[in-house]
Amino acid sequence: MPTRSATESCWKPALQPSVVTPEAMRLFALDCLRWAELTDDPAQRDLMINVAKTWMKTASVIERHVMNGARPMDTDLRSLLD
Repeated sequence: MPTRSATESCWKPALQPSVVTPEAMRLFALDCLRWAELTDDPAQRDLMINVAKTWMKTASVIERHVMNGARPMDTDLRSLLD
């Protein structure tokens, strides 16, 4: 079964402000799928698979936007929440 830190890292890949690339998102997705394989809990497995799908979809969307001329964002948007 995945450890708490494994599950948390699937949701929070970066502990410090940084740009997460589509490649990194795909690696996070692979980690989630590995953790899904390790658990005996069907609900946990489904959750990890859904998180992996979200990472993959997000990576694809970003790449499509960049291919269409959008500039990747390099601003830490969390600062706008204060």
